[in-house]
Amino acid sequence: MFETIQKKFESLDSVFNQKAYDSAIDSDKISGFDPNSDKLDEKLKNSWLTSIPFAKLTGKETKYVLLEVTLESDGKKYSQKLLRGFEQAIDSHPLIAEYFLKEVKSKLDGLLELPQRWPESGEGIYKNPIPQIVVEKEGVKLTISVLGGAKYDLKDKRINRRGHSQAFGAIHSEYNNEVNDMLKMLVKREEFSGFEV
Repeated sequence: MFETIQKKFESLDSVFNQKAYDSAIDSDKISGFDPNSDKLDEKLKNSWLTSIPFAKLTGKETKYVLLEVTLESDGKKYSQKLLRGFEQAIDSHPLIAEYFLKEVKSKLDGLLELPQRWPESGEGIYKNPIPQIVVEKEGVKLTISVLGGAKYDLKDKRINRRGHSQAFGAIHSEYNNEVNDMLKMLVKREEFSGFEV
């Protein structure tokens, strides 16, 4: 089972979820947004649209997280870091983590039992998302960790990063080089063509 799950994780894009990107565009089109336009319709200016083409036109601030999946079994270990938040403009780090959990659940197709929602600790209005999910089955252990989050906008054809996640904390400086390399991969994609890190 370890090898089967590893292959499924290897098939995940480390910087981008195409399905989520396309879904956000389809949703924004229903609201009257044209993702191919280089001008924004004034009546949509203050809308809560979530597609990346909309974020490019408005320069709206949005968020991203750095995640890590780790698979372990009988002394074997596989680990992969991923960025999420660059496929749709979401203003919540916990929501990005939850969408990633759904992406993983869909990919694993029942091989491991994962929670329906990203888990929280605390009571009532004081609930906070926990930074890690750990599940185990038949000697295979999967850990999904949020290694931190930050904010960005897409003004001036750049990915302008700043700040940190209140829910998960800042992305630690030890990951800076990896994150920069991942963002360089992102701007090579057609969806971010012409953008700089």
